[in-house]
Amino acid sequence: MIGVEARATATGDRQSAPGPYAALVDAITDQRRRIAFFEPVIFHAHSIDSHDWASGPGADTRRNDAARLRTAAGVEEFLDELGKHYRVVCITDHMRCGYATRLARAALDRDDITVLPGMEINCLTAPHYADAIHLLAIFPPETSEVSIERIFAGKGLGDPTDRKGGGNGPLRRPSRPP
Repeated sequence: MIGVEARATATGDRQSAPGPYAALVDAITDQRRRIAFFEPVIFHAHSIDSHDWASGPGADTRRNDAARLRTAAGVEEFLDELGKHYRVVCITDHMRCGYATRLARAALDRDDITVLPGMEINCLTAPHYADAIHLLAIFPPETSEVSIERIFAGKGLGDPTDRKGGGNGPLRRPSRPP
C-alpha cells in the first residue's frame, strides 16, 4: 500500500505520503515541481516576411495586416499574440530573416517569450536537382539580419528584399568550372 500512496503523492493526488517514505516522496515531488515541466514551443513559424503569410482559407486580413505589423506597435502586438500560446518560437520565413531578427531583438526585453530568428531555405536536391527541400536554419536571439545574410552571400540568392520565398531563389548545385 505504501507504493500506491507514494505514487498518488508523486502525481499530486495527495498532499503527503504517510509512512517511512514520506520524506523521500516529498523530496521527489519538490524536485519534479522545480525541474519537470514542459514549455510550449514552435520550431517553424512564419511571419509577415513569408510570401504565403495570411493567405490561407479563413485568414483575417485585418488582423494580419503586414503594414500595421511592421510598425513598432505591430511588433509588440505580434509578440503578444505569440506569447499567449508559446514560450519559445522559431520564426523561419521563406528565404528571409529581417522580421524574424526584429521580433527576436524586441523579445529580448520580455520575460514571457523567447524568439529565435531563422530562415526556411529552399534547397534543390541531387541527383537531378529538380526537387526542393526546405532546410530550417535557426540562430540565437541576438543574431542580426546582417550576420544571417552573410552566410548566404555569393550564393546567387540576390538581395533579401527581392526574395519572395515561393520557389524563387533556391540554393542550387554549384556550377562546375569549364
